[in-house]
Amino acid sequence: MLEINFFSFTLRLTLFALLWGSTYLKSNPIFWIWRNMRNFVNLFTFALFLVLSNVAVSGDVGEGEKRYAVNCGNCHGPGGMGLASYPKISGKEVSYLIDRLNTYRSGKKIGPNSDLMIMMAKPLTDVEIDNLAAYLATDPAAKR
Repeated sequence: MLEINFFSFTLRLTLFALLWGSTYLKSNPIFWIWRNMRNFVNLFTFALFLVLSNVAVSGDVGEGEKRYAVNCGNCHGPGGMGLASYPKISGKEVSYLIDRLNTYRSGKKIGPNSDLMIMMAKPLTDVEIDNLAAYLATDPAAKR
C-alpha cells in the first residue's frame, strides 16, 4: 500500500517549486513561508533586540529623580529644562545621556562647562548614571 507522508510531500513540492519555478507551485503557502523565513527571523531578532536593549539600559526613574535633585538641578534647572549656559537635558535619549555622563566621568573635556561636569560626574556609579538617564529620558521638563 502507498503511504504518503504529508511533510515529505510538501517539502518535495516546495523544493520542486524552488528549482523549476512553477507559478502554480509558488502559490503554495508552505513555499511562501519557506521563501519569507529570513524575513521572519530578522523581524523576530530585531524585536528581541529591542526588548532586551530596553531592559539592559533602563534604570530606576524614581531613584534618578532623587539623584537629580541632589546636584544636577542646581545648574540644569527643574526637570533638566536648562538654565543660562547649561543645556536642556530633559527628553534626550538614554544612550546619549549615558555616553555623555561616562565621558565626563572619564575626565574628557567636551564643552565649555566640562570642568564642572567632570567634577559632578566623577563620583557617579554606573547604576546612578542609568537611573539619571532613565529619569531624564522621560522628559520631566515637559511635565512641569
